[in-house]
Amino acid sequence: MKLGSLTALTSTLLLLGGCSAFQEGFREGMNQADYTDAIKANFMSQCTADATQRVGADAARKYCDCAFDRISSTIPLDQFVKLDSGEPVRDETTTALKVAVTQCGGSASKL
Repeated sequence: MKLGSLTALTSTLLLLGGCSAFQEGFREGMNQADYTDAIKANFMSQCTADATQRVGADAARKYCDCAFDRISSTIPLDQFVKLDSGEPVRDETTTALKVAVTQCGGSASKL
């Protein structure tokens, strides 16, 4: 799976901050187990590479780990794949992504 689009978007929106508790989003039909270790590894690799240039390795790792945890627990895998490929997604998916990015210290104003 190519994760360039989504991870670039996620790390581009990075404004260093803490990872706070995530509000309940839309969770119907959610299954975090759908996100494989390979998907997380690819996401983390691309996200941390992009974010490290902006905020340093430690902060990038924390941000990207937070972002992946939030994304994988609130956005169904089929919507994640669509986000990554630039396909249209449900409004709830865009909202969940904005909340995830913001609560991990990013700025969702450009989503």
